[in-house]
Parts: sequence; C-alpha cells; structure tokens
Amino acid sequence: MGLSAVARPCRDFDGRVRLYRVARDREALRDIKYHKRGDVYKVDCEMDADLCYKMVTEELLPDIREKMIDFDLVYVQMDGARPHVRRWDDLQKAGAERRQIGGKQAPRVKFILQPANSRQTRM
Repeated sequence: MGLSAVARPCRDFDGRVRLYRVARDREALRDIKYHKRGDVYKVDCEMDADLCYKMVTEELLPDIREKMIDFDLVYVQMDGARPHVRRWDDLQKAGAERRQIGGKQAPRVKFILQPANSRQTRM
C-alpha cells in the first residue's frame, strides 16, 4: 500500500510531491539471506489512524512545506476512510502551524475531505 502526493503544476513546480510506502519497522529474529539477526527492516502493513497521522505529520507535511514554500495556503484532499478521519482534529492542528524554512514563511496546510461519489452527482 502506498500514499501518493501530487499537486497542480504551476510556475517552476512540476506537481510531484512524493510517493510514500505504508510500512512498519520490524526487527529480524534470526539470520536469513536478506538480513542478519537484529537488523531493522520495513514490512508492508495496513493503514490505521495512528500510522496515517504519523506519516502525514512526519513525512508529508515537511515535504509540502519544503516544495511549496512560495504558497500561503495549501489544500490537501483526503478521502473519507476511517483511518484518515479518526484523528482529523489533530491533522488540522498540525497543518495550521507556520514555520520558517530558509528564511521564508512555510505555507499553512488545510485538510479537506473528498466529496462522496453519489448517484446524484454522477448524472
């Protein structure tokens, strides 16, 4: 499973933010041909609310703030899956923080939900 972040291309920004692998760290219990005992490696896993919050705050937000430094406000659209909305208030607080990066003011990030796909909107 992966999390992808793309944006509308504009000026000198090509629209690619990054692809993220949804994985947890695991420690090897014994020697095998891929790693030694005690090595830490990544294992794919399912997205849950805590992992979603961790990935967004530690990986996605810093990448957005770095690559889109010239903007004042950035909207991040997410679907309404339970892991994405379970810590919704915490995500909004994390995105609202403003930081200085390289002497410039980083953008605020506002999270919005993707509208549901109902039959009435498709017709």
